[in-house]
Amino acid sequence: LYNIGQVSRQLNDYARAVDAFERYLREGGSSIPASRVSEVQRELERLHPRVARLDVSSNLTGAEISVDDLVVGHTPFTQLLSVNAGRRKVTAALEGRAPLTRVIDVAGGETTKVSFDFVDAATEALRGADSTRAGGLCQ
Repeated sequence: LYNIGQVSRQLNDYARAVDAFERYLREGGSSIPASRVSEVQRELERLHPRVARLDVSSNLTGAEISVDDLVVGHTPFTQLLSVNAGRRKVTAALEGRAPLTRVIDVAGGETTKVSFDFVDAATEALRGADSTRAGGLCQ
């Protein structure tokens, strides 16, 4: 985990570096030498301003969440998601439903809420029928 954190930082994937370093400290516990703990904590202090957190939720459980086209998990989430600061594309996909996508700008050190509300299939069908009828009237 320490090496993954180092390589991720060198590749400018700050979110992955933070996650790896935090997990390294958590899982290594008292077996990590004090000097290494201090080093990693200093590194985390430098990285945190470059990492944003996403608080992702959905009105339906089991929605597959992707950030920048990479699957990161399914709702509900028990933790915030770490992402690199900047523009991110967040998508929620659920079988039988149209995927929902949000493009958001996130600042380092901040937490942004991203909520996905899927409509039920009957409402979706009605919306489609209404747009078809409206299209027919406009011709």
